[in-house]
Amino acid sequence: MVNIGIDFDGVIIDSSKLKIKIAKELFGFELTPETANKENILSRGVDLKTYSYTFKKIILQERSDEVDSVPYAKEIIDKLFNNNKIYIITSRHNEEVPYVHQMLKNRSIKYNYLINTYDQSKEEACLKNRIRIYLDDGVKKLEQIRNGYTKLFLLTKSDNKNINIVDDRIQRVSDWKDFYNKIKYLL
Repeated sequence: MVNIGIDFDGVIIDSSKLKIKIAKELFGFELTPETANKENILSRGVDLKTYSYTFKKIILQERSDEVDSVPYAKEIIDKLFNNNKIYIITSRHNEEVPYVHQMLKNRSIKYNYLINTYDQSKEEACLKNRIRIYLDDGVKKLEQIRNGYTKLFLLTKSDNKNINIVDDRIQRVSDWKDFYNKIKYLL
């Protein structure tokens, strides 16, 4: 049995299409999947409070059924869940965690634990829970995990595909199927 850590946003769910829709509806500007991120939206004049209310609240509470699941995430997680422990490790405000639970439940995503690091390094969560394998879509988040025990994987997405990985501890995977094929030997 292996403890496997999985990020939530961008790895299990992909809210970029809904962010694009909301940006057009509420603010009148165009986004692409590559630019539908917090930093870019704030750079367009949306203040942090408005961003938190519109994008986080609307996506999590009011329109969560419109958020896409990342292809093959559920199928591979189901396969991994049978003989391993699944830890969903997310960085959210504490009041958002119940909505993350609900979104996972609505998608029938199996997991053992949901850990919220509240925008801190995920290193402590990986150490404390002896996470052997960790999948995220954020290079910076992965670079913070320096424990020497956790095998780190970056899920390629439209907003990170052109980022050059200099940290040789991080292995890029093209999708969930590629991830599974690369970790089979560790299970």
